[in-house]
Amino acid sequence: ENGDRDRITINLFMHQRPEQLHELEVLRLSLPNKTSGYNAVLLRLVDAEGKEVRQVISQTPEQRETARFRAEPIMEQLKAFDENERLAIIAELLTGNPSITE
Repeated sequence: ENGDRDRITINLFMHQRPEQLHELEVLRLSLPNKTSGYNAVLLRLVDAEGKEVRQVISQTPEQRETARFRAEPIMEQLKAFDENERLAIIAELLTGNPSITE
């Protein structure tokens, strides 16, 4: 049984690693240059039907600071919910926003 579990883990790792490397390359290519101070985040959502949304978000330090400032009150409101509810709300915000999913 441990051998089967190890094989499954190795198989999963071998399939995920190339995809992770590709995603890192997508992020690297999305940055204007390495010294600009830009930050990039790859947002990836997959639903139960297999529909996938990928969006690279590049931000200047100023944009990131503004986003953090605007996110603070939202994060405070989310504290009222348990982890599953918080994640469900975040997923709904992301998948329900046409500008992100199109």
